Amino acid sequence: FPVTITGDGQELLERLKPMIRGVGQAEHFDLVFTDISMPIMDGDSATRAIRELEMLSPGKVHVPIVAVTGHAFKEEQERIQSAGVDGVIIKPIRPENIASEFERLLG
Repeated sequence: FPVTITGDGQELLERLKPMIRGVGQAEHFDLVFTDISMPIMDGDSATRAIRELEMLSPGKVHVPIVAVTGHAFKEEQERIQSAGVDGVIIKPIRPENIASEFERLLG
């Protein structure tokens, strides 16, 4: 799989906007992994903005989003999930956890 890396949540949102809006030659992303502690716009805010954009878009695109966090507390995971993510991976990241999310969401 090709991988695209963004430096913060705002950049992530800007990269996804054309695809979600259905703009002609937009980049296509199958799955997003987002760190909850990104600068400028954190993962929760970015996910909420992406979900809002999806609801307003004519194509009703749904981008699978997996949050990556160091917060293992159940309450924190519930807060993260309420932002609209499709999954949560707790740090430290293990290859089998990433593979499991790929299979579950793109299977």
